[in-house]
Amino acid sequence: MKKNKLFLFIVLSLFMLLLSSGHAQGLEVSSYPKIPMLPTITDKSSLGDYVSYWVGALIYVAGALSLISFAIGAIGLINPNIEAHNDAKDRMKGAVLGLLLTMASVVILQTINIKFVKLTISPLEGVEGIYYTDGKNQKPCPQEEADVSNVPEGFNKIEYSCSENADKNKMPALLIWMFPKTGFQGSDGKYKDVKVERITCGGKAPINGTSFRMEFESPGVYYCLDGCSGGNMCSGFMSGPNTSSQNNIIEPFRENIKGVRIVNDLDNKLDYGAIFHQAPGLENGGICSEKPIMTAEREKEKCQSIGDIKASAVDIFKISSDYAAAGDGVIFYSEPFGEGSGAKAGFYSVKDSDIDQLTKLNPQDMVYQWDGVFQPQEYRDTFKTFGDSTSGSKTNGSIKINGDYLVALYSGGSYCQTFTSTVTNLNVQPFKQPGGSLSSIYIIPIKR
Repeated sequence: MKKNKLFLFIVLSLFMLLLSSGHAQGLEVSSYPKIPMLPTITDKSSLGDYVSYWVGALIYVAGALSLISFAIGAIGLINPNIEAHNDAKDRMKGAVLGLLLTMASVVILQTINIKFVKLTISPLEGVEGIYYTDGKNQKPCPQEEADVSNVPEGFNKIEYSCSENADKNKMPALLIWMFPKTGFQGSDGKYKDVKVERITCGGKAPINGTSFRMEFESPGVYYCLDGCSGGNMCSGFMSGPNTSSQNNIIEPFRENIKGVRIVNDLDNKLDYGAIFHQAPGLENGGICSEKPIMTAEREKEKCQSIGDIKASAVDIFKISSDYAAAGDGVIFYSEPFGEGSGAKAGFYSVKDSDIDQLTKLNPQDMVYQWDGVFQPQEYRDTFKTFGDSTSGSKTNGSIKINGDYLVALYSGGSYCQTFTSTVTNLNVQPFKQPGGSLSSIYIIPIKR
């Protein structure tokens, strides 16, 4: 027990000594002491430099502890007690073993250092790798570089290299974010001047920034700060792929999105789409993108404007090409709790066979059926359609969603509310402009 306490005390003491050497400045750059054979930490240091520094510092600590333990064991040999004498020899053996392991760690780091301190993109089938190139030669390229001054001199391009037998049409594209400042920063803390390069298998891109990061393109919804440019790409800064709905869109995209780039998963027959909301929180009605934003059926990708909306939240949905598998359709009722109101509610059924990728309905054309419904003629004349039930200051009606569907109710062209589960009472839902009427309804079969 005493040995363990002594060991713990020594470790903590050395660690605190290392921290205090930087004048306790919260691990700022100026607080890192210079240690022989380890990289010097500066304002331009990369993530790899930090990892290498701390791993090396820990090796120094381990080596020092081994020597201290050996010295304590040597002193213990003086003790004439046989048990204490044997303990001292065991301590010295353990110290020597620890020192040998520490030396082995140093050799490993010095030999294959780059594999420990550089993040690299995982190889994909058919992909040889991502490299720096000077036009003739190649050198390994990390997934991100916080300061391009670390790039080998003369290697001013990034090359996406594929094997000779690779089907280039099936290889994912490579996205490279080029930042104008070190540390993945835009000018003046903004990101509008960040550029994104997209290269396909076998392509090259010049290093036109002071730092960069990259990833392989994958299906999803990408946000564009400056709208769209030619070739279905974002103009300026672009997010990574978003694949699920968000109550609060992350910065810097919140309220600043000008365009959206949709990349579909053709291999798995899944298309993506989005409805942007101006108010945060998808449970709230409010200004929306004028209609669901989608690509044409089985279209690989598309970039398009989201209009003038300052988007704070978004419905992101996946659509399977097997529309019938989504469920049994949607039923609209003339009364709240329509299904449970006995024989008092008229109904309008949209069968699963009538629903495709995007089904648009006009509320005034949704004429109720009255089979088995006991309501006077005056009531039937008042509520002929679902549009009649949802007009004016008070709203009757309800919606039963039989499966995986997104139902979007639009009022006045751009005011909307979206639902993915049964709505028992539309009178308490903020799905339309006050006093307004529904203008259109969209039904989208989704895959959860």
